[in-house]
Amino acid sequence: MNDSGRFCMASAAMHQTSLYLAKRLKTHPDNNIAERGIRPAVVMRKNSYGNRSDKGAGTTSVMLSVMETCDMKGQNFLDWGTDYLKR
Repeated sequence: MNDSGRFCMASAAMHQTSLYLAKRLKTHPDNNIAERGIRPAVVMRKNSYGNRSDKGAGTTSVMLSVMETCDMKGQNFLDWGTDYLKR
């Protein structure tokens, strides 16, 4: 069997294994949840033409992470930030 044949066989075996685990663990076989989680950051970066520096990219990632955490907890980001800065 040539390399492409071995690759196809290995891919088929991995596919079957991942579907088995997804069913057994009751998880989604795709990563749509993760993709939806990063979508706001991707859209923001696209609309703002990206970051101008590594420091700006770091600041944006921290800010978006805090905003997403507030959203997941049902908190208003501006209210949380105001309270945080008053401490």
